[in-house]
Amino acid sequence: MKIVFFTDTYEPQVNGVVTAIKLFKGELEKIGHEVFVVCPKTPGYKYDEKTFTLPSFTFKPYPEYRGALPSLRLLKWVKNINPDIIHVHTPATIGLMGIYVAKLLLKPVVATYHTLMEEYFKLYFLPKKKLGKKYLEKLSKKFIKKYTAFFYNKADIVTVPSTAIKKHLLANGVTKPIIVLPTGVDTDFFFPRGKKRENLVLWVGRLGKEKSLEVLLKAFKKVQEKNKKAKLILIGDGPERRNLEELAAELKINADFKGYLPREKLPFYYSSATVFVSPSTTETQGLTILESFSCACPVVVANSLGFKDFIKHGENGFFAKPKSTEDFAEKIGKIITNPKLRERLSKKAKETAKNFSISKQARKMENLYFKLIKSPLVSVIVPALNEEKYIANTLKSIKAQTYPRIEIIVVDNYSQDRTKEIAKKYADKVIIEKKRGVSRARNAGAKVAKGEILLFVDADTELEKRFVEKIVRVLKDKKTVCATGFVKAKGKLLYRIIYFVSSLAVMFLSFLRSPRFYGIVFACKKYAFEKVGGFNEAMKTCEDLELTKKLSKIGKCKFVANAIAFSSPRRLQKQGILYIVLFHLLNFFRYTLFEKPAEEYPPIR
Repeated sequence: MKIVFFTDTYEPQVNGVVTAIKLFKGELEKIGHEVFVVCPKTPGYKYDEKTFTLPSFTFKPYPEYRGALPSLRLLKWVKNINPDIIHVHTPATIGLMGIYVAKLLLKPVVATYHTLMEEYFKLYFLPKKKLGKKYLEKLSKKFIKKYTAFFYNKADIVTVPSTAIKKHLLANGVTKPIIVLPTGVDTDFFFPRGKKRENLVLWVGRLGKEKSLEVLLKAFKKVQEKNKKAKLILIGDGPERRNLEELAAELKINADFKGYLPREKLPFYYSSATVFVSPSTTETQGLTILESFSCACPVVVANSLGFKDFIKHGENGFFAKPKSTEDFAEKIGKIITNPKLRERLSKKAKETAKNFSISKQARKMENLYFKLIKSPLVSVIVPALNEEKYIANTLKSIKAQTYPRIEIIVVDNYSQDRTKEIAKKYADKVIIEKKRGVSRARNAGAKVAKGEILLFVDADTELEKRFVEKIVRVLKDKKTVCATGFVKAKGKLLYRIIYFVSSLAVMFLSFLRSPRFYGIVFACKKYAFEKVGGFNEAMKTCEDLELTKKLSKIGKCKFVANAIAFSSPRRLQKQGILYIVLFHLLNFFRYTLFEKPAEEYPPIR
């Protein structure tokens, strides 16, 4: 398998995202896959032949980050690789390039959410002056929320490092399938080495504002007041180093700032530490926690976000109240002064790390890739005419599907209401078809569809979450060319009975090998659709029955009883139950016996 990673941060930068990318890259290569990387170019740094670097510049608000510029050579480079999967790791310029390259080359896309964008934006991009800061903070939060939904909804599947971040993305409006898949720890590299040192408190990571390290320094001051032998070591560097060194000197604490150290030395520090501490409240996972665990070192961390998936309070470490120097000091002191507790926590910590080894996590990622590769793209086509009352719920139900690879195409029949504006919020493509006619609209959508499977859905119909997944499963059979589901109605019992009986009739005809599917929800393979000429635009009614009849001559047409859709009973409400039931019964027989269906089917908007 060939995989291309797109990332706005990479070597020689040192941070959690880079570590995660390198860990997955190394392990995926170890099990036989080719991994390529697209990243910003850092002058003077040498990259291997599998890395495509883009021109970049230093980003002043965040000097460790480099902003990337587009290159016309990128598309050609990726095209020559012909990857099976494109995996986007960051939502900035290179991430956007990855999304659009994938769309152009029709490649599946995985997007990983590594960083809590709101917090970084607030700390590094908003002005420090109080004047107008609250307003800008509120404005930026709204923008980031909208951008997060926009970006991650472009992917086929989104992966997150923790359950808390999954909830965060759902709250931000991400509707694509979200998989919790933490970065694993290299347990072959991080394991206990050497002896434990008493009273040693450790931090490993970037020295930035978002890490709340002033809380650690102040908490350690309280620990040191009770235990003069206690020592604090901070490994890492960053823009806050000088401020933190000044604060440590002011507090008169025994703190040693080591800066960045060679990776080979880290296991020895983890192994020798009595306790690892992280007061950060912005961690989406906190890989250093797993590295610490793997070296049998218990932890004290802020009770926040990504830590909650790994830490069991009182079993492999302790949670402390975020920003509370007193609570951190108490928990740190508890571990330092109690050897039996420390031994029990250390044992459990090492067991936890084994469950999150990078080899296990890479296999999970590999399975995710394989699932996507085997998943054909489904183009969902929604014809619409003045559907502002219904279309939002229809499109939301499509966006909420468990099936990963879907493009939504709305064909607007020149609506005079807000249908088009609403559609643009949810659809990948909105086409304007001025000439009226549902067959014409469906054919127009099929013409621009990129999917191997076409799914036609009426604009007043909602799909249960696994509808597409169930339909695709049936259509994977080479001999099957067409499928539909069980259509139900909401509202009065009589409406529900009528729709239920109608679906039973469709199922019965399918069983008799004389399928006649309704266009309410109608799926077929694109090649078959094109082979039979699509919907007959000259027919005003029964065009869906005729298409099924033509498709049944070249392959199987299956009724999927457990794929449920809910259609609006508005025709029954507005035109009367008796009229609609008789109309459809007579029309069915007119078409079946004489091939002369009704020439009018008046709209009811």
